[in-house]
Amino acid sequence: MVVGPLRSLDAAHASPIGYSLHVGEEIVRLNERIGGGLRVAFAGKHECRHCGEETDRGFGRGYCYRCFKRLARCDLCIVSPARCHHHLGTCREPDWGEANCMVPHTVYLADSGGLKVGLTRHTDGIPRWIEQGALAGIVIARAPTRRVAGELEAAIAEVVPDKSDWRRQVLGHSVVESIADEARRIGCLVGEDAARRLGATWGVGEPVTLRYPIKRPLRRPVRLKLRQDSPIEGRLIGVVGSFVLFDYGAWNVAEDIGTHITIDDVANVADKQGELF
Repeated sequence: MVVGPLRSLDAAHASPIGYSLHVGEEIVRLNERIGGGLRVAFAGKHECRHCGEETDRGFGRGYCYRCFKRLARCDLCIVSPARCHHHLGTCREPDWGEANCMVPHTVYLADSGGLKVGLTRHTDGIPRWIEQGALAGIVIARAPTRRVAGELEAAIAEVVPDKSDWRRQVLGHSVVESIADEARRIGCLVGEDAARRLGATWGVGEPVTLRYPIKRPLRRPVRLKLRQDSPIEGRLIGVVGSFVLFDYGAWNVAEDIGTHITIDDVANVADKQGELF
């Protein structure tokens, strides 16, 4: 049994992607457990992922309310980058903003349950694509700051969604025939002109494909919630993006960061997928 605060779902770029849960000081490797039984249970409390203080519940995926209200990484501009206000002198943490937002960013397209546009600090996009469970990704532009990248993302979002569909993601559905062709099409429609106007550099890179450790696909996109009186228990069939897939549904690990949990291997687990029909 492993007990402790859930810190992260770590991913290593390989084929397939290698996944591990970071719980307290322990690492629980998931790929080697696929096909076996796994039980995840609430262990009695939550703690802030930043300051470590115990909290009744997490805000903004794992923060206490005090940190949620004062940290720049929890501000609205993190999910809406075009609204970055560091240049106005109103950033909650100017030094953090200087190191994380006033630096070059990459704009990309990804096939994450459908075509979407997004941005990341990573130069190649791969860590972000894995985090989103994308089947493929391609870099389309470079921007000098997060705000400029966000403005370009918003312009492209007029013709391509900037949100992914978690249901399609956990089912492994792809509707994109050629992400490189889509990148060229979007460049002609809006991307090249918008990049020039905003001070970004348009440039389509090489497409990257990703493979996830999935023994068999889910039949239905059921979302599993970790509750105090209701553990998640079943046969582990895979991992994709931030979702750990059981035979009867998908658990979004990101929603429970900071929650104290127990993890056990379960022998002779019965498949539950049939119970849904």
